[in-house]
Amino acid sequence: MAGVGWGRSREIRSGRLVRGTGETIATARVCAAYRRRGRPGLTRREQEVAALVAGGLTNRQIAGQLYLSVRTVETHVDHILSKLGFRTRTQLTAWAHEEGLLPRNT
Repeated sequence: MAGVGWGRSREIRSGRLVRGTGETIATARVCAAYRRRGRPGLTRREQEVAALVAGGLTNRQIAGQLYLSVRTVETHVDHILSKLGFRTRTQLTAWAHEEGLLPRNT
């Protein structure tokens, strides 16, 4: 489901993802697979980085915590945003909360 835009994940899970013309492009089977997977196409490291971004950490803070270079973290964040079809860290944060990547008290 890479390339799915912001606001589309809820439509996918309900089986109502449609193009602008109204043509349905997701089947119930695809929607069920998306629900099971939960984090479309993200590697374990990307899930880890996504959770830290959603927790409010900067790229520099994430790099320090994971012992990575800042540039590597930037690359991970770019890939995450691209895979999920998001443009901003705020969208990623909302998605991470919805998908349960963060503890409930954050």
